[in-house]
Amino acid sequence: MATKRRPKLTRDAIVDAAIHVAERDGLPKLSMRNLAKELGFEVMSLYTHVSNKADLHTGMVEYCIDQIETPDIDDTFDWRTALHKHALDLKALFERHPWSVELWLRSIPGPRRFDLMEWQLAAFAASGLGEHDAHQAYHAFFNHTVGYMLQRHAMTFARDDIAVQEMISTLDPDRHPNVLHHVDQHRNGHMDDSFEHTLNLLLDSYPRE
Repeated sequence: MATKRRPKLTRDAIVDAAIHVAERDGLPKLSMRNLAKELGFEVMSLYTHVSNKADLHTGMVEYCIDQIETPDIDDTFDWRTALHKHALDLKALFERHPWSVELWLRSIPGPRRFDLMEWQLAAFAASGLGEHDAHQAYHAFFNHTVGYMLQRHAMTFARDDIAVQEMISTLDPDRHPNVLHHVDQHRNGHMDDSFEHTLNLLLDSYPRE
């Protein structure tokens, strides 16, 4: 009976397996030891292709960035349309790969991440904003997109109906009428468009030169 051959160990194979583990078991379960077991190799074999766990995380984020399209910034470039779509593309990416938003913040940027950052900064520079406002707008854009998804992923209790009901039972309608109304808005889906609404406010808030 023929022995099943292990796939060749490469950096891409290691990153692909790490993403598989993160999506199946969650990012906290991703360790070099668990990853080696997943691949059928000894842990030290992985370090031939990734220098450490931080390097692995960088590779995982780089994989995600390859899924994002960025239009050329030329004479026909519509900065607002492009950045609006870019924010929605990033949000969709973080929804497809929930682990990626956390690594986006704490991983060391790789070359494709810097390419993406260069495009983002160039897009804001093409908006007609002054240098200071373009700098501020870039950070506001990043904070809204990443921060929104971090909060969404972190608030796990919000997906637990029993936990939500217990929380609501602790609120006094006379003391917390606005909080109760706010919670009710979320529960009834009235705030589903809050990401895009805030994005539009952000993109339209800075005066052009």
